[in-house]
Amino acid sequence: MKFFGCLLLIIFSYKNNNNKELLNAYENLEREWMNGVSLTEYNNLSGFFAWDQSYLLSSYLVMYESTNDVDYLQKVAFHVENIIDERDDVANRIDYRNISGATWVSTKYSNNRPYAWIVHSGMITYPMIKFAYLIQQDKSLSYLKAESCDKIFANKSFEHISLFLIEEVEKTVLAHDDQWDEGSGAYRFRRDKLAKMYFGHAGEILPKNQQSAIGRTLIYLYLTTGNEEYYKKANKIAVHIKTRFFDSNNYSYYWTYSDERNFGEDISHAALNVGFAYECYKNGIVFTEEDLIRISNTIRYNIFKTPNKTSRNVDGTGSFNEYQLQLGRWLYLAEVDPNLSHLVLNLFSDLIKNDKTIEVDNGETLGSVMLGLALLIKYYNASDTYSNYFNIYPNPTKGRIKIEFNRIFISPVQVDIIDINGKTIHSTTYQGIGENSEIYIPDLNIKNGLYKIIITVNGKRFSKKIIKN
Repeated sequence: MKFFGCLLLIIFSYKNNNNKELLNAYENLEREWMNGVSLTEYNNLSGFFAWDQSYLLSSYLVMYESTNDVDYLQKVAFHVENIIDERDDVANRIDYRNISGATWVSTKYSNNRPYAWIVHSGMITYPMIKFAYLIQQDKSLSYLKAESCDKIFANKSFEHISLFLIEEVEKTVLAHDDQWDEGSGAYRFRRDKLAKMYFGHAGEILPKNQQSAIGRTLIYLYLTTGNEEYYKKANKIAVHIKTRFFDSNNYSYYWTYSDERNFGEDISHAALNVGFAYECYKNGIVFTEEDLIRISNTIRYNIFKTPNKTSRNVDGTGSFNEYQLQLGRWLYLAEVDPNLSHLVLNLFSDLIKNDKTIEVDNGETLGSVMLGLALLIKYYNASDTYSNYFNIYPNPTKGRIKIEFNRIFISPVQVDIIDINGKTIHSTTYQGIGENSEIYIPDLNIKNGLYKIIITVNGKRFSKKIIKN
C-alpha cells in the first residue's frame, strides 16, 4: 500500500501556518485509509486489526482529546462494531488448540496455524477500553447514540457501548490468563504440547513491546472496573520492563527486544513500550517523570543522528531506518519534553520533501502513521522550544541575575555569561535542575553593556541576551 507525498506535504507548510494544515493532512490520510479498506473483507488473519486498524482507532481517541469533537468517538464505535463482529467466537474461528475464544487469531506469524497473540489482543482492545474510560469520565457523552452503527451497537447509547466493551475486553484478557507467570510478573508464549511442536519461542517470556501492548489494556481495565488484580498485573509488567531499561549516554535509556533476543529494539516496536511507560506515568505506576525524560533523551540523542537521519534501533544502531515515520508514535513524551514535536515535524517534512512517494509497509501502515500525526497535532506548539524552558530576571539588571527553569533537566546544566568580545566572565555547572527551580547568579563586578547567558545541556547551547546597566 502507498500513500502520496501530497497528503503529507501539507505538514511541511505547517511550519509557517497553523493547526488547520496539520488537521487537513490527517483528514487526507484518513480518506486514503478508508478508500483502501473494505471492512467486510478484512479480519486479523494477516494482523490487519492489530497493526493497522488499532492505530487508526487510537488516533481517533487522540484527536478527540485534542478537539473534543465527538465525531471521532462515533468513528471509534463504528469500527469497533465491525471488529467485534470478526472476533473468533463470533465469526466461528478456532485457534491451533481447536478453541474459539474472545480473541482474533492470526496465521501470518505462526506457520499458517491460527494463533491468538497477546500483543494482538492488547493492540485491538486498548482503544476499546480507553473509549469506555472516556465515556465514564464525561457523563455528558453517556446519552449520545452510535449514529453509524447497524449491528450490535445500532441505536445503543455510548453508555451502553462502554459497559459492553468493558465486559468484552475482560473476556479477551481472561483468554490469556493461562499465559500469565506470577513468579516472573510477565506473560509468556503458550507452552503446551502443540505450541512446542508448531511454534518457535514456546514458553519464553514475551518481548517487552508485547507485554506493553496488553499492559495498557490492563491499566484501563483497572480504571474502569476498580479491580485491583488488573492494577497488580500492570504494575508487575511495568517493573519487569523498567528493570530491563539500561542507562546510556546523555542520560538516556536503551533496551533490547527481549530477554532471549539480545539486540536493540527497533523504534517501531519500541513505541509500544513508550506508550505503556507514558500510561504508567500518568497513573502513578512505576515509571516517573525522570524515566520519561530519559526515554525522551533516547530519541533525541540515540536515535536522531541529524535532523533528517535517524537510527533504526533504540541503542543507536541500524543505519537504514525503514521505520522513521513511527517516531510520531513516541510523541507521548512531548508532555515532558515539548520540543520533541519540533524534531518529528522536521523529520516528517524532510522525508516528504526528498521523496514524493513514501512506501508504507510492515511497520508503517497508514493507521500507525495517522496515530503519529494525531499526536503531532496534539502536542506541537511552534513557540514551545528549548529557549523557552528558562527565563531570566531582571533584564536589564544591575548585577544580580535570577534564572527560572520550567522544565526538569536530569543531566548537568552549564551556565555561562559571555561578554561582547566572547570572553567567559562567569561559568557554573549544576548537576540537574528540578522543574520550577530558580538559580541565582550573584552580583558580578562587570561593566555596563550587553552580555549573553548561554545554557548548555547535553552539548546543546541556548542563549539569551541580557543588559547590565
